[in-house]
This record gives sequence, C-alpha cells and structure tokens, in this order.
Amino acid sequence: MTQDPRTAKPAPFPTKPARRGPPPLSSRISPQVAKLAAKSGAMDPSLAERWAEVAGVDLARLCRPLALKRQKNAVTLEVAVSSGAAAMRVQYAQNQLLARARTALREPRLTRLSIRQAGAQVAEGRNWASRRVTAEAEAPSPAPRPARNPAEALERLRAAIASHRR
Repeated sequence: MTQDPRTAKPAPFPTKPARRGPPPLSSRISPQVAKLAAKSGAMDPSLAERWAEVAGVDLARLCRPLALKRQKNAVTLEVAVSSGAAAMRVQYAQNQLLARARTALREPRLTRLSIRQAGAQVAEGRNWASRRVTAEAEAPSPAPRPARNPAEALERLRAAIASHRR
C-alpha cells in the first residue's frame, strides 16, 4: 500500500520552541512607583482601599485620604472633605480618626490631621456627597421625547419658563 505522491504531506522539519512572553510590566514598575509615591507623600493604596474600616462608615462618607506629609518629628494625614459642615464633623472626630489611622498604618508619629475642602465636584465621583441620599428618594424622570417641529419646541420652552416663574 503506497501513498499517492500528490496527497502525501511533507515531513515536518524541526523548529525552535516558542519564546516565552515578556515579563509583566507591573513587576518591573511597581517598586519604582512605590518609591516615588513614598517620596512625594502620595497616599498608600492599601489605606485608600480600607478607608471605610479605618475611618468608620460615617467618617468615610464625609472624607477620603489624600496624602501623608512627613516632617521631622511628625506625620500629617491630609484628608479631603466635600463641604464646610463635613470638615467640622471630621475635625470633631480628629482624635478618633488619627488613632485608627495610626494603628492601620503602623505609624506612631502620625499626630496631625490636615483637612482640605475639595468641593462637591470631587464628592460626586467618590460617593461621599454632603447631603444624605435616602432609599425613598425619587428616581430621576426619563428624558422627554424630542420635539417633532419647531412650534412644539417653542411651546415646551414657554411652558418651562411659565412653570419656573411660579
């Protein structure tokens, strides 16, 4: 039983094994980024992730950590708040917050708290706005359908102005 030379497959020839892929970029960059973050006073990511348990649920809604500033004999924790009322509340709980952060960071020199008012635009992205949202709050109404013609658009505009004046 011989094979037809037209359908016979050529003999495989030896090839080199496949190359390994490059090492993950994070393994090379992470130590350098950590060194730069420590020099610049950037916040430890582990503290930012655990902020709710470190600060407590109530304070975590009002503020978030920004940076650790190191001086000669002291370390200052800088936090951002969304409003003046939130800043006052965080200031009242300053000793409790510093004690919890001191143990979480294992930093005995952490003795100062700096409060920076960041404004509502920062708070919206981080879910710690100054006003409380309740479960029974109304859902936003759906957008109205587009006007079919300019007359209908003008009538809607007049109605909106009239309702706004009342």
